[in-house]
Amino acid sequence: MNIVLINSIGKNKWGGGEKWMIMAASGLLSLGHDIVVVCRKNSILSQRALAKNIPVREIGANSDFDILAWLQFAYFFNKFKPDVVIGCQNKDWRVASMAAKAIGSSAQVFSRQGLQLLKNHWWYKWSVKLFCDGIITNTYTIKKEYESFLPVEKDFIKVIFNGVEEEDKQTKGFDYSGFIPDAVRDPVVILSTGRLAHQKGFKFLVKAAAEIIRNHPNVFFFLAGKGRLENDIKRLIVKKNLQNNFFLIGFHDDIPQLLSTADVFVIPSLYEGMPNSVLEAMIYNLPVVASKVNGVSELIEDGVNGYTVAAGDVQQLINKLTILVEDKDKRKKIGMKGHEFVSENFTVQKMVNEFDSFLRSRIEKKVKQDDSNLAACLDNRNLKMRIAFDAKRVFHNFTGLGNYSRDLIRVLSHFYPDNLYLLYNPKKQKKTVFKYNSSCVCEIRPHNLFFHFLPSVWRQFKILKDLRKDNITLFHGLSGEIPSGLRKSGIKSIVTVHDLIFMRYPQFYSFIDRKIHTIKARYATRNADVVVAVSEQTKRDVVDFFGVSPDKIQVIYQGCQDIYKTRFPSDEIDHVRKKYGLPERYILNVGTVEHRKNILVGVKAIEHINEHLVVVGSETDYAVKVKDYITEHKMQSRVSFLKGVSNADLAMLYQGASLFIYPSLFEGFGIPIVEALNSDTPVITSKDGCFSEAGGTGSIYVDPHNPAELQAAITRVFSDETLKKNMVEQGRKHALKFSDENIADQYIKLYQTLV
Repeated sequence: MNIVLINSIGKNKWGGGEKWMIMAASGLLSLGHDIVVVCRKNSILSQRALAKNIPVREIGANSDFDILAWLQFAYFFNKFKPDVVIGCQNKDWRVASMAAKAIGSSAQVFSRQGLQLLKNHWWYKWSVKLFCDGIITNTYTIKKEYESFLPVEKDFIKVIFNGVEEEDKQTKGFDYSGFIPDAVRDPVVILSTGRLAHQKGFKFLVKAAAEIIRNHPNVFFFLAGKGRLENDIKRLIVKKNLQNNFFLIGFHDDIPQLLSTADVFVIPSLYEGMPNSVLEAMIYNLPVVASKVNGVSELIEDGVNGYTVAAGDVQQLINKLTILVEDKDKRKKIGMKGHEFVSENFTVQKMVNEFDSFLRSRIEKKVKQDDSNLAACLDNRNLKMRIAFDAKRVFHNFTGLGNYSRDLIRVLSHFYPDNLYLLYNPKKQKKTVFKYNSSCVCEIRPHNLFFHFLPSVWRQFKILKDLRKDNITLFHGLSGEIPSGLRKSGIKSIVTVHDLIFMRYPQFYSFIDRKIHTIKARYATRNADVVVAVSEQTKRDVVDFFGVSPDKIQVIYQGCQDIYKTRFPSDEIDHVRKKYGLPERYILNVGTVEHRKNILVGVKAIEHINEHLVVVGSETDYAVKVKDYITEHKMQSRVSFLKGVSNADLAMLYQGASLFIYPSLFEGFGIPIVEALNSDTPVITSKDGCFSEAGGTGSIYVDPHNPAELQAAITRVFSDETLKKNMVEQGRKHALKFSDENIADQYIKLYQTLV
């Protein structure tokens, strides 16, 4: 593999991340990979890499929007053709990823985070999803923190521990005696290393040293490092009168020299990743006292192979260091335990092997995903039709239109696997809402970087090139729109129209949204070869508003997801009911809490009867109006609002409900009604419109503007068991019209008439 390791850290900086890069590069080179380290010109990192015969490319990104660095990376990648790019700073992988995408490189770009560099902020989360193929970190603590706010797949973040070299027995130790008066008997040398920065917490160490030295004048502290806080630390040493026992010895190139002749190692950091300095100290048999931050807790078991203290706690530092100062045998025992632990778990070879295995597996996985499935599908000459779908809703809509789209693909591929179903998705899905395991289903996304940033342009105008290339037989727009120019291309097309609510009730939409929806729907219905309406009501609206011939429109009803047809055991249903704190008898409503759904009428309907209403759905500003009414009429204990309910839980809420009400003002079809019928739950819904098509003869229909009429219907159902039983039986029969097989048959027959 061709692997690029990038670190744009400052020229004169050298720390754990840079040590890791040299070790990883050397190890991967030894395994036969082609490696290039990218870093700033004339930096310490560049010098160390060249000294190890590691190829270096000198590029330094100064920000996420460094155009010069972007151009340099693009030029370099075009020549080197990397398979893997690993960036250590956020700006490194962002700029490198943009450059790789710009030249059409298939390189996978990873962020190597030794510290917690990402934040719970939209820019970080968005850029990770767009520019990063995975995160490599060296502690489970950081992985867990990232997973708490990053919406990523389970294997997106990989933990690979740092490695450390076994000590060289011939190392000549650092001579501390020049700092220690000859008269001092049994001096104890406590060493700390690191950049003199706030993160490292050295001011706390100086404060702890003052107390320790007061009681143990034979203790001497040595701090190796440089940084912006050097003068502040010097002043604090003078203030505490520690000039004779606390020494700043500057930057040291050879840390093993310092470790080999010290007695104790201390790291008082406020935050760390997996600190190399602790690993190095442990491999040199030094007992370690370290702040319990991030990766330290994965290295040290307090009192067994080292000691941990709370970050910034001076008294704990004093206590733990004093134990080691006073007990030489304890120092030896703790040092040996630390050495054994690191020798078994943190070798450089183990780290390199894990990197090699991980990168190979990711490359192989990507090749399979990108090539094998699509190639196999497109080369399968036994498939009858190649049907393309506008799959934006399939991958990016979690509710209505998304459910319809996913269900249609599912039933078609199940009942008619002899066709090829190509899902044209304008952008990578943020979280997995649709997985396809069938060889007759393929996802296709734009390859050009330009369309990654403007997916709507590809979806509306540039998709035709891909449709022709893939020899598409038929294009199906699943959500009221089709690409521009499709008719001229000679490709037959169908568009599904779910509703024209934006025209019938324009007050529910902004001016811009209304105009965009109208333009797209008018173009699609007039230019598609066939319009599919999900109800007779929608068919009438298409005719009335757009002047489309009724002969061009075919009504094919929607179904619902399989999970709503699954029968759940009563104990599981009861468990879900208790999970959401609901009573045994409740009335259910499902749908976005918005004005059009009209649930305030449902609230008013139960105001004077002793029933409990459960409303499941996301909320809009209308929800405030509903809740204000509930509070004003002291109904808080009788109405439950639930959000973020899983499909499985929702299916059990349907089956556990005594009644389903749906007083919506207008719908294209009304899938929740079908879901309720499949759940053997009686339905009360609105008169007129499409509601009788969804609800059938077994449901009760009321004026959605009349709470008293809805109240009377609810009371009637609950007081008449025979009526309720009859509603369930007729509802079950009516739901058969929306079976998977029936819907799949209707669509396939329609496709066949066109081709």
